[in-house]
Parts: sequence; C-alpha cells; structure tokens
Amino acid sequence: MSGAGDLLGLHRPGTTLLHRLRAGTKLLALMLIGIIVMVVKGPLSALGFLLAAALLLVWAGARVSVTLRALRGLLVVVALLAVWHVWQSGWPRAVEVVGDLLALVLFATVLTVTTPVDEIMEAITRALRPFRRFGVDPESVGLAFSLMLRAIPTT
Repeated sequence: MSGAGDLLGLHRPGTTLLHRLRAGTKLLALMLIGIIVMVVKGPLSALGFLLAAALLLVWAGARVSVTLRALRGLLVVVALLAVWHVWQSGWPRAVEVVGDLLALVLFATVLTVTTPVDEIMEAITRALRPFRRFGVDPESVGLAFSLMLRAIPTT
C-alpha cells in the first residue's frame, strides 16, 4: 500500500550528513528554512527553493517513485491552487505559491526520511521542557505531534 504513509515517517537509514545530524538540529533548520521560504518573495526564488528541496531529498536517499506516488493527492490540490492563483493574480504569483508550498513539503519530507519519528518526538519534548513553568506539558505536546504525524496518511 502506498500513499502519504510512504512519504511521512518512512525513515531510510543512511550515512549522509543529513542522517548524522541530530533531530533537534534538523527541526530548527526546517523552521528557519520555512521562515526564509515565506519571507523571500517571487517565482524565481520559489523555483530555487523547490529545486534545493528536491536535490536534498534525492541526497537523503528518498525514492523518487515513492515520493511522487505519495504526493499524488497533494499535486491535485496544488494544481487547483495554481489554476485559482493564475485566474486571481497571474502566473508569477501562482508559481510562487505552488513552488513555495511544494518546497516546504519536500523539505519536511527530508526530515522524515533522514530521522526516525521517535527521535523527532523526543527532540520536540526535550525542547519544550523549559516551558513547563508556563504550564506547557512537553509530553502531551510530543504525543499530539506523534498523533498528528500518524494521522496525516489517513487524512
């Protein structure tokens, strides 16, 4: 059976630098990349981010066929989004929105391909421990992230 479940959480062991980085480092990098992708505007930058994400994904050892199969549903939504943006704002805006969205999904996929889900959850829980004094329960937040990641394939 293939689908989003193949894409999310399909850790592929490897020896690349991406595989050797700690989960917290990769989560922080993903957050920073996400901010950069959203702040930098224009269709050319969106295509550049998309190319960078695709190259990272290949370097991480993700199987292209599995990734494309898993993205089928998203690609339908992205195509509709592109048509709407072309109609409302023109081609440059459509390329920017669709390129940025796909780039962010691929960057996140690099994380899940190079890092076991348990390590991601542990990193999130560890990072939230200082916020206990403000009423945050790190284990509950980690559990919520875990449930979210596991529910995405069925959504």
